[in-house]
Amino acid sequence: MKSKKLKLKLLPFDFAISKLDSSSKLPKSVLQSGLYFISKTDTITSVLCPVNNLKTESKIIWSGFKLDGIFDFSEIGILSKIIKPLAESKISILAFSTFETDYIFVEKQNLSKSKKVLQKYFELI
Repeated sequence: MKSKKLKLKLLPFDFAISKLDSSSKLPKSVLQSGLYFISKTDTITSVLCPVNNLKTESKIIWSGFKLDGIFDFSEIGILSKIIKPLAESKISILAFSTFETDYIFVEKQNLSKSKKVLQKYFELI
């Protein structure tokens, strides 16, 4: 039985990442955006969200792909299937996982190359 081809959906806006002091409050503009990712340690808070919702000194703009569908934690290797061909093509990524699916971000300057690589293995929607 042939497995179903995974689908990746290109997100419709550009993203930026910023670091905040671990004691900083998140800007309201981030919390009001439709999609954002936060990681926090004892020394830093990292925020990735649409570029228009975040003031940052970062010069890197990111484009994102959402793995289309809901995947159980028991499904093994899904993220690696996406990351491996990008790594082999020398494309760096940011990855974020939620309870239901995964998101992969590539530098916007590598978006065209990333799409060419990914469409060999996945359905891009």
